[in-house]
Amino acid sequence: MTHKTKIEWMHVPGYVGATWKPLAGCNDHSSGCINCYARGIAGTRLKDHPFYQGLTRPGPEGKGPLWTGKISRDYGDRLTLPLDTRKPHAFFLTSMGDVFHEGVPQAYIDLLFGVMALCPQYLFIVLTHRADRMRAYFEDLAKEDKVLDGLGRIHAVAGPQLGDKICDGEWEYMLSLDWPLPNVWLVASASTQDDINRAVPDLLNTPAAIRGLSLEPLVNYVTLNTVRLPPIDLEEAPNRAHWGCALTGEHGAFIGLSKCVFQDRLPTTLDWVICGGESGRGKGIRPMHPAWARAIRDECAAANVPFFFKQWGEWAPSDQGALIGTDPDIAEHDCAFDMSRAETMARIGKGKAGHLLDGEPHHAWPEIRV
Repeated sequence: MTHKTKIEWMHVPGYVGATWKPLAGCNDHSSGCINCYARGIAGTRLKDHPFYQGLTRPGPEGKGPLWTGKISRDYGDRLTLPLDTRKPHAFFLTSMGDVFHEGVPQAYIDLLFGVMALCPQYLFIVLTHRADRMRAYFEDLAKEDKVLDGLGRIHAVAGPQLGDKICDGEWEYMLSLDWPLPNVWLVASASTQDDINRAVPDLLNTPAAIRGLSLEPLVNYVTLNTVRLPPIDLEEAPNRAHWGCALTGEHGAFIGLSKCVFQDRLPTTLDWVICGGESGRGKGIRPMHPAWARAIRDECAAANVPFFFKQWGEWAPSDQGALIGTDPDIAEHDCAFDMSRAETMARIGKGKAGHLLDGEPHHAWPEIRV
């Protein structure tokens, strides 16, 4: 049985949006993780469930649960859920953890990609805070000789685990595929400019049918027009730093994987940008300045990159609220951006805040290539 999701950007036209949760557990990775919803769910509603036991521990009084770093992995029905699904689904992998967390073994990631390769009729959207490990995983995969002809290593790992569910013809089909898998979208999460500067170079050097950036929760002003790529160590090549626009590819060139069979399959721009504010029940939920969302929307429109505005979160523009940039409780996380367009924000709840940006919905997806 699949778990339908209310996550707005998972409602891809033509698909049933659902979550696929074969693993759970994480660690806070950036400032965007401070009010992590998954950590709260794992440490409250699900803390006594066998799959989630030990993933969290009590935090300081009034702060809620904290991750322990333990990762739960399933090798049964949770893992093979997509193989037992019939209607066209778009699966979010995963809402309760991170596929590329340091505690997830490479062999288990192979299993996940094996399942995705065996379900070409479905769409899979993989969201990660760890674009660096995601890139490293594909670099390692590229070293395997068999990957030149398909998914040899993944088949070797997944075969013994999934053999009783898969017929020979399906394995033959999977082995005929090549990277990047057309039904897998890779999305990196970022909340600040520093997050973006770290994640985008790795994301754009990772093979995928679609590469997206999720700016949620957006807790600071960011720009995608110019992203600085830090020095990357390339085999038999000097370290270099490049400047380039993540949306258009102008002003510089992104460095591809060294000696990689994926080299000619790496477009230099983002395919999708998601933006949203922070939601949750705690006292520390942060507002998103409307000017930040407008700036990202306008940059994407100028570069013809699909833009999805998910939500305002708990705070929304209102005539009855606090002036951003003047209230110390709000300004403490650097909301003071462009005071010539100062706005008042009120905490009215996610439902009332809605998803309209300047009165308009912005729900755009990349072209589906499945």
